[in-house]
Amino acid sequence: METEALSEPSTEKTEKKKLLVITPRVGDSQTYNFSYHSLHVAFVADEEHKRTQCTSFMTCREYVNRCLLSHFTKTKLFDSYRPGVDAPIDTNKLRLLISTALPDDSKETLERFKQALFHAKAGINRYEELAGWKKSVICTVKHKACKGNVWMITAPNEWMSQPQLLSTFVLLLRFISRQPTIDITSLDTMHSSMISLAKKYNEDKQKKKGNFVSDGDLEYRFSNEDIILKYAFIVKNAKTFFDGVDIEKAWPKHATSIDSNFVSSSGIDRFIACDANYSDTVKRLQIAFGELWNKHINSQAKVLKEVL
Repeated sequence: METEALSEPSTEKTEKKKLLVITPRVGDSQTYNFSYHSLHVAFVADEEHKRTQCTSFMTCREYVNRCLLSHFTKTKLFDSYRPGVDAPIDTNKLRLLISTALPDDSKETLERFKQALFHAKAGINRYEELAGWKKSVICTVKHKACKGNVWMITAPNEWMSQPQLLSTFVLLLRFISRQPTIDITSLDTMHSSMISLAKKYNEDKQKKKGNFVSDGDLEYRFSNEDIILKYAFIVKNAKTFFDGVDIEKAWPKHATSIDSNFVSSSGIDRFIACDANYSDTVKRLQIAFGELWNKHINSQAKVLKEVL
């Protein structure tokens, strides 16, 4: 079970956490160069394969998708995942290692980042509740090759069933962990918080207030209520919407021959913009999504009109 276990009390009547141990990826160096302000993730194998790190650490959502396409098609697309060399990615559960570079070595900084990760997990749980899925859990792990701190999030495999859902998961994990003030009480409070943060971001950008740091998520995604609602809408209706879209259709073998096209258009943003074109299946799904979304919006408008 992917939780932080406690060992038996010591003679000093204290409890020590027994951390899950992660086996390093085959051929990786003993050190990893993580960057500030970036969330680095890597796939992990199951217990049968000794919870071995399967891929390199990545910051790009589309590269995460690329690794899973490589796994399902047994085709090497780049060095981040090598089928037959690296341990197989566990597709029964989504398991991702998480790490970053912290600005200093203080306990306070470490604790803030840890709480931000657990906060992001709790935010993702709101979406999982919406879809009726099992909830993600997160724990601290011991990585034999990482000197820094590493965590592992374990999530239901529904997130891995479609490139668009996996992209959404990593996007939410990254964004919410960067924004610890998001109110995760409910999806409504989360969405309101996202819009408020985006508004403040734009104000600060115009004023160049303080040590302004550019944030593409706030600037291009979470400042748009329509986009925010579409993320939730797809997760909520995933079971119905992707019905009949099996692994072979979701992660098509032919996409390996148009790898760059898949990488650039398999994310959730290109999908809701009806701009993904790596397969006939995804083209049809985009049209169906547009029709379903318009029907949803029109029904809401009708209800509002009746109330008024």
